[in-house]
Amino acid sequence: MHRRGRDAEARALLDAALLTDERTLGPKHPRVAEVLVELAELDLAAGDVDRGLARLERAAAIVDAADIRPEERARILFVLARALVERGRDLARADALIARATDLSEGSGPGGATVRAEIAAWKLVRPPAP
Repeated sequence: MHRRGRDAEARALLDAALLTDERTLGPKHPRVAEVLVELAELDLAAGDVDRGLARLERAAAIVDAADIRPEERARILFVLARALVERGRDLARADALIARATDLSEGSGPGGATVRAEIAAWKLVRPPAP
């Protein structure tokens, strides 16, 4: 929804979904991680990189402990890496996350191909290291 320029509406719906998912599924459920990533992407688009990073770190911790499809894990790790680079933080970790996301996406079907394409496109326009 936020990709269509309706950020406020998307944020309200995602905030409600996060609260519901945390209450009904528990705070460490993979669905919670998915919602956190969507909220983080809104944060990043709005320039609130610190808040986005905090959400992404939480999402990464959830998926590290969960049994989810490799392409979903790859997407979360890639978004976290992108945010780290944008913030100019821990660039070595960002590179390791990108490599891990690429590895996870290999051979994981259409979803993996999508993640690999996103990574490749981002690498073409990646901000230079500070």
